[in-house]
Amino acid sequence: MAEQVMTQKAVSYRRCVLSPKQNVTLQQLVAAALVDKAKASDRFQPMNAQSTQFRCIGAHDVVSGCLVGYLTVFERGAAQPVINDDADATTLKLGALAPPKAEDGGVQQQFVPGVVYFAIHQNHLAIVQSASIRANALESHLSWLLKERTSHLPATVGLVLSDEAQKATKEKIRQSHVKKIALGQPLMEQVQPEELPSEVEQPAPKGQKKGMKPAKFRPHGPAVEFLRSFFPDENQFEKLGFDEVFDGNLEVWIEVRYPKRKRSKPEDAVKFMDTLGIALRDVEGDQVALELADGKTVTGKELKIASTLEAPLLANGLPDHQKLWDAMVGWMLGQISNGVIDP
Repeated sequence: MAEQVMTQKAVSYRRCVLSPKQNVTLQQLVAAALVDKAKASDRFQPMNAQSTQFRCIGAHDVVSGCLVGYLTVFERGAAQPVINDDADATTLKLGALAPPKAEDGGVQQQFVPGVVYFAIHQNHLAIVQSASIRANALESHLSWLLKERTSHLPATVGLVLSDEAQKATKEKIRQSHVKKIALGQPLMEQVQPEELPSEVEQPAPKGQKKGMKPAKFRPHGPAVEFLRSFFPDENQFEKLGFDEVFDGNLEVWIEVRYPKRKRSKPEDAVKFMDTLGIALRDVEGDQVALELADGKTVTGKELKIASTLEAPLLANGLPDHQKLWDAMVGWMLGQISNGVIDP
């Protein structure tokens, strides 16, 4: 028997916030809407004026009392870009692959760019995103489904899937308060080999495979503009050589902190620092760090409620969504029962 192939998926937590607060949960609302619009085509959300591109909850189920499902997008007749995988060619030709034609009496298939898997328990959500379809697409679709396609939620009620920090981390911040916030941004981006000027080939550095070009970097992005603001004279800034290509990568880190000469900390400033620190949970884990008044440090990873789950791959290369839903539900309910998430 062939060994089962597993795939790893990043799972993250969201809390549904309805404003003003309602006497019903997101799980109840979505379940009712899916009953009302049981036929998939009845819940197609048009994404263009021609009504050829749609977003919809393609499948849903109940697992351990939680509502689970997946959201996807497709465009009727849209072709999928492909490239010739020719190792001997100097140029790789691009092409397009049309969706397979339906057999007589069969159902037409369409290409999908990605899928968002979700599990809902009351107002808690576990979400597995794809590179092309993110959690904000699910938030937008649920809002449309509940307010426009059905009338389970008044149009004046706001629906937000809020990223939330760990309960223990929030309590740690509220007790000790944030003294300093450090934020990092890459200063450079890697330059592709074809963008480099032709050079005489040099011996590869120690530890680097022969034939591989050493990584090259060029200053780029918001961090460059931040540094530029400190040079009123543009010529002076250009003399730094920011148009050159470098062998090494660099980062820019900035700090938000109280002035060293000031000992008193106004209550509103303390509240702002705590709120800002918690709000930075959306930043990549290695690009933010909080220093608390008691000397402890909170990293970006401690701010997030996220993990990695395993699910088996099917023969078609897709994850087994039933097993993935099981893992997502188990993880989410575990976070709630362990006190990581406020109930």
